[in-house]
Amino acid sequence: TVLYPAGSNVVIYNIEQKTQKFIAGTEKSEGCTAIAVSPNRKYVAVAERAPEGEKALLSVYDLHTLKKRKNLPTATTEITSREIVCMAFSPDSKGLLTQGGSPDWTLVYWLWERAKVGASAKTGTQQGAAVYQCSFNPVDN
Repeated sequence: TVLYPAGSNVVIYNIEQKTQKFIAGTEKSEGCTAIAVSPNRKYVAVAERAPEGEKALLSVYDLHTLKKRKNLPTATTEITSREIVCMAFSPDSKGLLTQGGSPDWTLVYWLWERAKVGASAKTGTQQGAAVYQCSFNPVDN
């Protein structure tokens, strides 16, 4: 199975059966900016660019039922960006890292099943260097 973004949607393509399913994007989003599959292969996190003046949209879906498990409340965090540029699940699939984009470049550790922020940090530099990748240490949770 292969997952990939297509506009505002995520396509789930079954290579063996040559079939595809879709996770539809949020109505007000401006497209998918990042996806991450959990190590246990049960969940997919989908980040979408928000309209001007709003914060990034972040959801976690069950890969078997394709139903939304959680909307993560980016509006209540320090994130001021309209988009999340990359994401990664923790090795136990219970944590989720999200890297916000410009202007604040905020890295957020989510306890996603509880929709709670565990920690956050600004990752941008004074020189304005962008950050486009985040990951967990594979032996930590």
